[in-house]
Amino acid sequence: MNTHAQSYINIIIIIIIINIIIIIIAIIIIIIIIIIIIIIIIIIIIIIIIIIIIIIIIISSPLS
Repeated sequence: MNTHAQSYINIIIIIIIINIIIIIIAIIIIIIIIIIIIIIIIIIIIIIIIIIIIIIIIISSPLS
């Protein structure tokens, strides 16, 4: 009985460890995705600002 109980406990511990590892990996992947999205948004904002500045320069240049 003890050997069976011990083996079941070992299996449960292994399953718990695997689940924890999977959760950690999932969290890391989610964080990486969020960082990538933030970087993309920042790049898009910078591009939009540059385009707006260029448009303002083009519009204001004939007037001045």
